[in-house]
Amino acid sequence: MRLAISSLPKSTIFYYHFRSKWVEWQSNPTMQHIQNGQWWKALGLLVLLAGLPSLTRAQGDNLRYNAGLYGVMLTKPGVRLGAEYTFLERTQPLLLGQYLGLTQSVKQRWVVTPQLGVYWDPLSYTAWQLTVEAGHIAPLVGSFVRQVRLGGGIHQSIFPEVYEVNGSTVTPLGMATRSFGAASTTLGVGYERGPNILWLNLHGLVLVNYNTTVLPMAAAEVSYQFTLNSSRR
Repeated sequence: MRLAISSLPKSTIFYYHFRSKWVEWQSNPTMQHIQNGQWWKALGLLVLLAGLPSLTRAQGDNLRYNAGLYGVMLTKPGVRLGAEYTFLERTQPLLLGQYLGLTQSVKQRWVVTPQLGVYWDPLSYTAWQLTVEAGHIAPLVGSFVRQVRLGGGIHQSIFPEVYEVNGSTVTPLGMATRSFGAASTTLGVGYERGPNILWLNLHGLVLVNYNTTVLPMAAAEVSYQFTLNSSRR
């Protein structure tokens, strides 16, 4: 039995239209690649960023944010966003402080910092990194502080267009990505003004499971750290 389209309910017509578009969307090579394992990473990042404001209200003075300009190997510019959670804070006497003319006690913080960085190579690819590091922050002299962090995460390179060459035939394959595990470290010096800090950081990253087994990378960052808690301003 055949039915005229005009005799079908509007909801049924919408269902078949949506289904045909969904099949067309799934057949796209780029979308197939996303379905094969990339979508959950983007979803996880969105959930993390969406939960940060509520986490700030819950944790109060222990949570800060940072945003900065990021450069890998001095030729690949990018940006970097993240948060810093202080899980331990202590005030301790400064060794030989009275002889050096410094304060008699210093405040030290132990922190955990999730960071998301994105950079691009003008001639090749784009990449993003997600790391979680634990570290120690302590004063230097006056309003200057320093930090040392160690951790790890993931690094993913994104190639916007990949081609397959077979003899004289060149076939476009669409977008391609490649993921690596990474060990990371951060050394930084900052200028503290109230709850806010302007950081100059040096990052080291070692990619594992690379073509050459491991690949070391270096990056520099100028970052501004701030708080959304008005009581600290």
